[in-house]
Amino acid sequence: MKVKITKIDKAELPKYPTPDKKDYEAGQENYGVSIPIDYWIIGELSYPIEENKSIRALRTERNGVKCAGLFHTSKVIKLEGNIAETENSKYQIEYLED
Repeated sequence: MKVKITKIDKAELPKYPTPDKKDYEAGQENYGVSIPIDYWIIGELSYPIEENKSIRALRTERNGVKCAGLFHTSKVIKLEGNIAETENSKYQIEYLED
């Protein structure tokens, strides 16, 4: 299923801090931090989003730039409607038509 996943906030008690965009290098290893707020991807889910599993998607676009890769999150701890809260972040999930 094709989706757009956007980080809208950090979790209440994140395992890792959320950096400002200027302090994060997309496409590089950014050890010890989560991704910044407003980071988004478009891709195909590897499996449905469920609590107690990470979100995984085969990414085709990252922040408006074509960029193939694998996107995955920490474990989902709460799923309400189109908002998934993981151990580090809160994401808005938009299901897209193919």
